Amino acid sequence: MKTYIITALAIIALASCSDNDNAEAGMEGTWKLTTYTLHTAIDVNNDTIALNSMLAETGCYGSSNMVFDAESGVIVNDEDFHIEAETNAIVCDTLSPVSGSYSRADQNVTVTAGGASTVFVKSGEKLTTTFEGANPGIKIYFKQ
Repeated sequence: MKTYIITALAIIALASCSDNDNAEAGMEGTWKLTTYTLHTAIDVNNDTIALNSMLAETGCYGSSNMVFDAESGVIVNDEDFHIEAETNAIVCDTLSPVSGSYSRADQNVTVTAGGASTVFVKSGEKLTTTFEGANPGIKIYFKQ
């Protein structure tokens, strides 16, 4: 009987340690861009291989991140790219950091910066969003 009680307590203790605990964790810290995919594959780098991943296709965006503080502030550090006219080479551009704010309601995290708001879904240590409208099918993931 004693063994059954200890086993039952161990099961209860293990069941209480789930991934949902991570969903309740705070936003504070640096969240790095890990995925930036397009709905349609493109060949920007002219290697005859069209990809959906803008990180792989351009070699840019690897330094993009969002830094959240405990006071609902966020700094968005983003990259972009342009194609050099003379050489057709892809050149990564580091954009100026943009300060903004964020709010959280359950898993939804709304980031407002640069005059635009984006709603991300937080799941553990991941933030995800999918753009619709003018840029349908663009998916962006950040990981802490």
